[in-house]
Amino acid sequence: MKSDVYLIRWLRARNFNAKKAEELILENIKWRTDNSMDTILEEDWADMEEEYPFKLNSHDKEGKPVFLGAFGHWDLRKAEVTGRFPRLMRYGERILEEEEVLIRKLQAEGKMVTRTVIIFDMDGFNIFQHGCARCINFLLQFYSSYEDHHPGLMSKMFVVNNHPLVNTLLQPFLVSLAPGTRDTVVLFNRNRAEYSKALLKYIDYDQLPEKYGGSKEEE
Repeated sequence: MKSDVYLIRWLRARNFNAKKAEELILENIKWRTDNSMDTILEEDWADMEEEYPFKLNSHDKEGKPVFLGAFGHWDLRKAEVTGRFPRLMRYGERILEEEEVLIRKLQAEGKMVTRTVIIFDMDGFNIFQHGCARCINFLLQFYSSYEDHHPGLMSKMFVVNNHPLVNTLLQPFLVSLAPGTRDTVVLFNRNRAEYSKALLKYIDYDQLPEKYGGSKEEE
């Protein structure tokens, strides 16, 4: 946390106001202590990984890790009715922590990597499972936590296989994003040729799963 490559993200998050960046870092350290973040990857997440799958096993052309989340199959409504929103929130934090740890590992290998690329696949989106009022509120809370504790982690977010209804629902959410985050988000409909072409500008053919226009086999 003392390295320049780590500190730069916090400075950017506060427009290079050193005092505000310091306050944000200190608040984050307290949050990490209060929420046992240093051991979150050691917890058992088997149940969540089955119901809310993701992959973090490829990289873009600059060496940044690529996160792939099958968000269209994440049943937020089920988590809500079963009282598991707090666990799902922590699971989301666990995913972000895994990304942070991977970045630090790459930096230790001498690679100048500070951020990740996100691909959210909306195939399977269901207004009942994803668009309920408490589901939207959950997403807003998670985004708030992202900005507070992982600012600037995301260099690009590709949201693919969008139904027109998804784009409509996302607009109010996108407006609420911080400008630096909002500028990273790119929305695509279900035109595979269109989003594959865009993805391949950032991710090599052998690192992009076949489903999205590459040659990487699903694991």
